[in-house]
This record gives sequence, C-alpha cells and structure tokens, in this order.
Amino acid sequence: MRIMIDAASGTGRRALPAVAGGVLAFAAFGAAAAQEKIVASGYTGVWFDAQKACIFEPFNAKNSDIVVTTEPGLSSTTLVKLRQQKDNPEIDVAWIDGGVSEQAWDVGVLDTLDPKALTNMAGLTEQAIYKAKDGGIFALSTGFYAQGLLYNTKEVKEKPTSWWDLWKPEYANRVIFPSPAQAPFVPVFMFLNRLLGGNSTNFQPALDKFKTLKVSSYYDTTGVVQTAIQNGDVDIGSYYVNTAWALSDIGLPIAAASPKEGLPTGDIRVQLAKNSKHKAAAEKLIDFAIGPESLTCLAEKLYLGPPLKEAKLSKKAQQRMPWGPEGSLARLVFPDWNEVTAKKAEIIDLWNRQVVSK
Repeated sequence: MRIMIDAASGTGRRALPAVAGGVLAFAAFGAAAAQEKIVASGYTGVWFDAQKACIFEPFNAKNSDIVVTTEPGLSSTTLVKLRQQKDNPEIDVAWIDGGVSEQAWDVGVLDTLDPKALTNMAGLTEQAIYKAKDGGIFALSTGFYAQGLLYNTKEVKEKPTSWWDLWKPEYANRVIFPSPAQAPFVPVFMFLNRLLGGNSTNFQPALDKFKTLKVSSYYDTTGVVQTAIQNGDVDIGSYYVNTAWALSDIGLPIAAASPKEGLPTGDIRVQLAKNSKHKAAAEKLIDFAIGPESLTCLAEKLYLGPPLKEAKLSKKAQQRMPWGPEGSLARLVFPDWNEVTAKKAEIIDLWNRQVVSK
C-alpha cells in the first residue's frame, strides 16, 4: 500500500492559448519537482491503519512540499531491507519494534537523531529515548505495549491480579501462553524467572515452574488465541494487553488485566535510516510522529501507552492502558534487549528439552 499526495492536476479547466498553456505546464512541473519524496516503513493490519490515520495522512496534509510513500511490513523484514540498502537506502524513516531496533543499530543501518532538529523530543518520557553506548540517540518510542493477562469474562468472575493466577487449579487445561515462536516469549520467561529467584545464568526456577503449568496450548500465532476464545476453550492466558482490548471491541467475551508484579514491555519505535538522501525531510516526519497529537491518536486507536510526559486521553483509553486503569508507566518492565537476544537460543533449547518434552 502506498500513500501519496502529488501536485493537483489542471483537468476540467478551459483550454488556454498555446503560449500561456506552455507557461502553465512549466509552472505545474516546477511545483511537482519541488516536492521531496521520502519512504517510511510501517507496520501491517490495524497497526498500519492507525499509523496512516495518526501520522502519514495528517503529515501529508500539513506538508505539501513533502510526499510520504509507505512500505508496510514486519520489523524483521524492514531490518533486512535496511541491510540490503545500507549504502543507498530507499527507506528514509523506519518503524521497528524494540529488540530489532537494537540489532539495526548494531549493524550500522541507523543514523543518530538530533534533538535540535526534533523539537518534540522534549515532550517524551525518558523511557522513550533510546541511546547507544556513546550517548547518541538511535530510536524514539511512539507507543508502549505490554504482555499481561486476558481472561474470559463469562467464565472468570474475579479479575486476575497476578501472573501466578495462571497456575490456579480451576484454570487447569484452559490456559494459553505464547510459544517460543512469539516475540514476547523470551522477555516474559526471563521476567518470571527473576520473580522466582533466577537470573541470566540460571533459568531452572522458571523451567521448573512451567513444568507444572497445565495449558490448553502454547500458541504460535495470535489468530489461535482468537479462535480458542471463540470456541470457549480458554479461561485465562498471557497476551498483549492492547490486543486483548481490541478483541473485546469486536465482541469477544474477554478483558485484559495488568499483573501486580509488572508487565514485560515492548514498543513501536521510529528511526532514521543511515545515509538517507532526504535527511531533513525525514527528520520533519519523525518530529511530527513524536508530537503529542500523533502519539495521543495512536494511544486512542491501539491502546498503546503514550510515551509522553503529559498525555490527555479519553476515559475509555485511560481504562485500557497497558499499566491498567489505576497504574502508571512505572508498572512496565523494560527488558534488556541485548540480553534477551544473547540468551534467546539457550532458553528455547532448555524449553524444548525440559518443558515441551516432559
């Protein structure tokens, strides 16, 4: 899908004398040539729809001198493109999830962001600004999501409050949890392991705990979750808080809960491609994307936690923030993504040998 606003055509007007027509055509050509075209990678599905409504279309409407073309795709796909285009990038502005963002910086496909060019950066929370070891800023958050709990409102009368509610006997064989194929699996596993007294060199506490969890399934795709709920096979499980509320909005009998121990968190981030040939225009788009209007719009549409020092949300959105209706950003647990990446293979191997094969 591509979003594009080009110079208006002159169709429907009366014919002009040849000389005047030539002058008009030259002027129209000059206006079109003055437009600078940049490419921004986005997400897919409802995530892209929200980005389109909150960022791309309003930006195009307010900046007639810049045309934004979008390339929706997965974060991993965007990273592959950035690496392929490293010396001559087609993508100027990239939206990439946390974790993949760090990888993109490490392989040298991102440029540092200049606070002087991005005046809206001053309104962001500290957690929304990602810095490299040398202090340079390589990414900015445009919304936090978190892995929490969902529950079937027809079957579960008392709202769950803890991660350990998944282990309650009354939910045996009616629990869902992400499999290693899902991005949140390793961060959530490492988080629960720490709650149980483990660390990055000892994952046995969490492994032993999961051996006792009686699941309906460890889901590979989010579509499985929706089907399981529609079929009445699930009472409770671990899921993205904002996505759980989105399923509620389409009529499924579920609600989301934010465990008191905290919620492993990720976010959708915006980055500037290194060697962009349209750096100034790209920075203008990034600054627009981190402005309060854009971030509030994304929060309202996707129930993402806005990375703003001050945010004004509707009552509905306030109730559906990842930290819960009475919580705050402090409840979110931000993974060390470099550690997650380093330990991922080891954890999955242990999981397959000790939990899956039990």
